[in-house]
Amino acid sequence: MSSGEPLIIAVIGGGVAGLTLALAAHQRGVRVDVFERNAEITEVGAGLALGANAVRIIESLGIKDEFRAISSLSTNQVQNIYRRYNTSEEYHRGLYSNPDDHSAYHHRADFVKLLASAIPSDQIHLNKKFKSANQSQDKVTVAFEDGSEFEADILVGADGIHSKVRKYFFRDDNPVNSYQVMYREVIDIKDLKGPFENDLSQTTIWPAPGKRHVVTFPIDQGRRFAAAAIVPVSEDKKAEESWLLDGNVSDLLEILDDYHEDVKNIFRSFKKIKIYGLYDREKLDTWVDGNVLLIGDAAHPGLPHQGANAGQAIEDAYALAITLKYSEVDDDRRKNLNKWLKVFERARKDHAEGVALTSRRMGHVFNELVDNEKAVKIIKDNFRWIFNSDPSTEVQKAVFEYFGYELAFKLIE
Repeated sequence: MSSGEPLIIAVIGGGVAGLTLALAAHQRGVRVDVFERNAEITEVGAGLALGANAVRIIESLGIKDEFRAISSLSTNQVQNIYRRYNTSEEYHRGLYSNPDDHSAYHHRADFVKLLASAIPSDQIHLNKKFKSANQSQDKVTVAFEDGSEFEADILVGADGIHSKVRKYFFRDDNPVNSYQVMYREVIDIKDLKGPFENDLSQTTIWPAPGKRHVVTFPIDQGRRFAAAAIVPVSEDKKAEESWLLDGNVSDLLEILDDYHEDVKNIFRSFKKIKIYGLYDREKLDTWVDGNVLLIGDAAHPGLPHQGANAGQAIEDAYALAITLKYSEVDDDRRKNLNKWLKVFERARKDHAEGVALTSRRMGHVFNELVDNEKAVKIIKDNFRWIFNSDPSTEVQKAVFEYFGYELAFKLIE
């Protein structure tokens, strides 16, 4: 494939979405420059769960062995195990239908460092805080707070839920408060103090009445353990939307007082814990403005109830890398850049926003999971839909829709 001079592509944000895009594009011979606001590539946060849809993509990017070295993998086709909050009795086990599928669990910081290590170092630019951008004559000139500028053909906003690119080109929308908070932290497995009646080697979910649920999973090949508790807050309180706030373990244990001792012993093992308010956003009319587009949480931020947000960011990045490569068959590519970005949007927008919407609804469904087979079926169907997605096929369909048979056939020549 060839269409003259290569495109200059700038990505704001060196997190999961931006780095996956750079790596997937690099694998296809497309250069992407990543601009990260911090002095190093890292992430705050805790454990990160990736479903089979995201794992398939990451393991196709040439880092399979390295990825597995930092991950704990699900076994025996298990997605997750549901236990009764007060007895810890298992009452449902979610399974992958494909025996080759599995989930992967790791620390978010380890994952982004792995992605960065697989990208040529001259494509990652640190200490670059986005200030503004201007579109003119088919170019986007990006200005950074240090006074430097970068001229690109395409600007990608991959800068997360608080996206500066979204605010600058689209809208500065207000967060939608779920009136829930998440307590979460990671602990070395050796510091986990029992006793425990049940096996904790798989992802385990304990839903409880009152919009509460606890999720736990091992990471880093079982060397560390991640735990999160989602609990309600009253409507007169506004929890801050930040990963950096310290929570109080004693407060959480009081909220989980009616939980089984296995769960309480997990949180008793923590000397510290983070807390943050759970918010999402209403969907945007479009992710594309001229030659600027959004991906990941910048485009479709969602609540964490399905553990699907990072996976959707990875699917976005992969689909965009494929779209950029496919655009090389277009002799009028530069004239059609906006059209190619619309191809990507058509391939991803409905699905990713649908996942965000079902994640919002799932916060209510989890409350019904305590003893409700219908709720279990809803969750099973949702996960099957999420894990069986195929971004590559959706991009091909969108290319045909926007460009017709003649150009679409070039992609399979």
